[in-house]
Amino acid sequence: MKLIGRIKNYNTLGIILILLILGCGLNSRPSSISLVETQDFIPTQDSVTWQIQNHSYFHEDTTFRDVCFINSTHGWVVGQNKTGLGGGIILNTEDGGNSWQLQLYKAAHWFSSIDILDSQTIWVTGTGGFVYTTNGGQSWNESVVISIKAGLGAVKFINKTHGWTSTMNDVYRTTDGGQTWYNITTWTFDDSLRMIHFVSPTEAYAIGFYGIYHTEDICETWERKYSLGGWSLSFVSDSEAWAVADSWIAKMVDSETWVEQPTPRSTHGFGAAAPPYFTDIYFIDQMHGWLVGLETPVAYTPNGGATWYAQDVPDEMDRRMNAVHFVNGTCGWVVGSGGYIMRTTNGNSLGVPLQTPFEIPPAYIIIGILVAIVVAVSGFSYYRRYGKKGLHSVSDSDGS
Repeated sequence: MKLIGRIKNYNTLGIILILLILGCGLNSRPSSISLVETQDFIPTQDSVTWQIQNHSYFHEDTTFRDVCFINSTHGWVVGQNKTGLGGGIILNTEDGGNSWQLQLYKAAHWFSSIDILDSQTIWVTGTGGFVYTTNGGQSWNESVVISIKAGLGAVKFINKTHGWTSTMNDVYRTTDGGQTWYNITTWTFDDSLRMIHFVSPTEAYAIGFYGIYHTEDICETWERKYSLGGWSLSFVSDSEAWAVADSWIAKMVDSETWVEQPTPRSTHGFGAAAPPYFTDIYFIDQMHGWLVGLETPVAYTPNGGATWYAQDVPDEMDRRMNAVHFVNGTCGWVVGSGGYIMRTTNGNSLGVPLQTPFEIPPAYIIIGILVAIVVAVSGFSYYRRYGKKGLHSVSDSDGS
């Protein structure tokens, strides 16, 4: 019985050590982050992948909802500005974001989505309707969809006359450049669309709060293809696309089936209890894409989503990013809460590897090795102290 007590003591010591190791490992970050922290490295504005762009509308209550560029110099951001009276604002840049000018302020609107048909024709969703320009933003007009002051979600024009939008669980269409809007009564889902994307003049996909939908007859009839809703879609071809929501990303590769993908996280274990709060996804081709949100402001994949990396952002950037747009594989912009606009010219930088549920975090591998060492040392120490004779003697005494 003395031998059994000694074995229990060694087992207890091993368990205590294992629990201590696990307690550290569950709250650990990827090893490359820990290495930076031990060196007390604080990235500066000049050393990070993404740089904050200065403008006159920084405010903790300012939220930019969308960003779109037609080339590396000319672009627009839209959102809500709560400095002063608040309301919707549209900013424009003609130098890649080095400077931003206010093109429109509307106290009665909250702007959320932008659709650029060409360099002159731009549509922006507002409250109950649109603002639009036909001269590159020199002047803006209004287009009323409904009398109720409800925010519009999706907006998509395929030419200067034909466009679609959605609000209050309805889908609307115009065939005269926004002069009049008609309710598409064949839309039968209790859902409002957040984004519409055409893959041909007649075929389109859309994502709403409660699903992903498909139409083949210019948005007249729709079929639900995926039962989960989200924020946005990104197409890399007519048959391959990505979708994103607060807590998941999904991929379609056959024009038909959406499959949820492993979720890249910057935390794991108990630290990953909260959703990552993704908001937008943008792929420039089949391999290279970006994902933005709250937990990881900007993530990047160089291999079609097989692995994701958290790209460097300035330390003071701790707000949720809402939209991302790239004009090529390196030049892009993201916008979000707090009035943040960020730009990168090296958007293919990898950064810190993110974890997925199907990967073993490096900390857990270390834990496994340390556990094996504890067990081996405990066993070896016992054998040296008591040997086989001690085991037999105790067994004999127990039998008597």
